[in-house]
Amino acid sequence: MKYLLLLVISAVLLTNCSTTENATQQSDSVPDAPPVEEADRFHPEWYNGAVKSESDSLHFVGYAHAVDDTEAKAMELAKNSAKANLIFEVDRFAENVRVNLAEQQGQSSYAAPQYIVNLRNAVQNLDLSEADIQHEVKTKEGLQHVFIQMKISRNNISEQLSDYISESEFATL
Repeated sequence: MKYLLLLVISAVLLTNCSTTENATQQSDSVPDAPPVEEADRFHPEWYNGAVKSESDSLHFVGYAHAVDDTEAKAMELAKNSAKANLIFEVDRFAENVRVNLAEQQGQSSYAAPQYIVNLRNAVQNLDLSEADIQHEVKTKEGLQHVFIQMKISRNNISEQLSDYISESEFATL
C-alpha cells in the first residue's frame, strides 16, 4: 500500500510538473563558425596561439609570439620564448621516459633524486643550434609582431640525452 501511494504521488508530480509544449529535437552540434577570411587572419597559418609546444614522432616544436616597438627586440623576445617552450616539451618527454623506466625497473637509479636533477640539467643545457627556426614579422598599429616556430628532431635530442637515458630506451617510448 505504501508503495502504491508513493507511485501515485510520483505520477501526479511528474505530470503536473512537466511542460505542455511539444519537445523539439535539438542538434548537439555547434554551428560552424563563419570562415575566416585571409585578410582577417593576422597570425601565420602554421601558428596557433593556443599551442605553446608540441611533439610528434619526428620533432619537438616550440612556438612563440612577441610584440615590441622594434623588430629586433620582438625577435629576441620571441626566440627566447620559443626556446623555453621547446625545452619544456623536451623536458616533458624526458620525464615521461624516466617515469616509465622507473616503473618498469622498480627501485632503480631512474627514481633517484640526483638522477632526476642531472636529467633536468641536461635538458636545460641542450644544444639547440641545429633547431630549424621559422619566423614571420607583421606590423599592426605601429607594433612589430614576431611569430616563431622552433623545431628540432627527436634523433638530435635522443643523441644529446643518451648519456642519461640510452637511445634504445628513448626509441621505445
